[in-house]
Amino acid sequence: MFTVFKDTAKFLYDELKKRGIKNLAFVSGSISETFDGYSGDKFESILERFAPFTKLYNEKDWSDLYEKINLSEDFREADKWKVPYTKWLEIIKQHDRTTNAKIEKPIDVLIATDCLSEGQNLQDCDTVVNYDIHWNPVRLIQRMGRIDRIGSPNKTIKGINFWPGKNYEDYLNLKTRVENRMALMTVVGTELDDKITPELYKMVEENPLLPKQAQKMLEQLQITWDDVETGDDTLGLNDLSLEQFRQELFEFFKKNEEFFKKIPNGVFTGFRFIPNRKWQAMPDSIVAVLGYPKRPDETLDHVYDEIHLLHQNIEDGKSNKLVLSNNQEILTLLRNHKLEARYVPKTIDKGDKVVLDKLADAVGTWVKAQATPVAVHQIQDLFTGDVTPKKISPEQKKLEEKFKAENFDLINWFVISN
Repeated sequence: MFTVFKDTAKFLYDELKKRGIKNLAFVSGSISETFDGYSGDKFESILERFAPFTKLYNEKDWSDLYEKINLSEDFREADKWKVPYTKWLEIIKQHDRTTNAKIEKPIDVLIATDCLSEGQNLQDCDTVVNYDIHWNPVRLIQRMGRIDRIGSPNKTIKGINFWPGKNYEDYLNLKTRVENRMALMTVVGTELDDKITPELYKMVEENPLLPKQAQKMLEQLQITWDDVETGDDTLGLNDLSLEQFRQELFEFFKKNEEFFKKIPNGVFTGFRFIPNRKWQAMPDSIVAVLGYPKRPDETLDHVYDEIHLLHQNIEDGKSNKLVLSNNQEILTLLRNHKLEARYVPKTIDKGDKVVLDKLADAVGTWVKAQATPVAVHQIQDLFTGDVTPKKISPEQKKLEEKFKAENFDLINWFVISN
């Protein structure tokens, strides 16, 4: 079973253990554990117990043992030993106590993070369970590739996917995103076997836009398997959940909880942008954290229903340079500059009204833009041929009432300078 997070792997391991599942283990990049007491940072011995046919019988050289016991030359072909697996088991039982102990204490259910999704041969296994789903189907193929390998002793293999519950699916739209991606891969001839959901087949058959995307997708899917095995730029569920940032900050916040509680709203800082492989340029801009609804005066224990993170250009809206539009990228930008020296232009530090008004306008522009989903729907309608003028719905009116600058608190902000 694969999951993105170490905490989830440990949770699943503990819950299955409570329910009496035997011969169980979990593996992550930093800690691994088995049902019979092993706990540590090494997992190779666990894999040997989980896939002895592959990890022990096939991948290890037993020539010295065969020669030591004077194994019959009948099991040789040219210069190579060709010992059947059943015969090998007999030899190990008689002559290698350490290896035999691994075979006699098998691991039948293995829960793992993606530390095992690359470069491991685990074809003893016949079923992969994806407890969480990458929207990029290449990552799913990569996991399945651990057991779908030449030399598998299994006649059939299968994969089981756990899709998020309805509330999470509504939030992430993950299943649709995976199927959209798979549909586009189908257009350009990528093989995805016969385990695809009916929704995908319907999408491929009925969507008239897919053929028009073929050339574009051919360009986007120019990726080698080396890139798949080593690349770290794909977006998965761990990115959507911002887990890497939660893990990094949680302990820090807990240790300094009282200090952070005393910080007033409106605090600010800044840094100079450092070009990198991902972003070569960045406009002078502001990153801000907004809280909704605005805290009433003299309320000390106010809790915000919503926290919004934004990145907005402050160059009078005329620059075509990159502006980030999702939380993952904004947090990555801040994280990449967390060790940079503080830099805020003197005009801002001194409270120059003209400059501060420009910053306020940038934030106000972002807030106002959140209340205009009608424009998005109108663009989508162009693809379906529906050009009927739309009336403003009650929901849209509610959005326009909600997304006004005066309904939000400015919690903190960063100035990004060049």
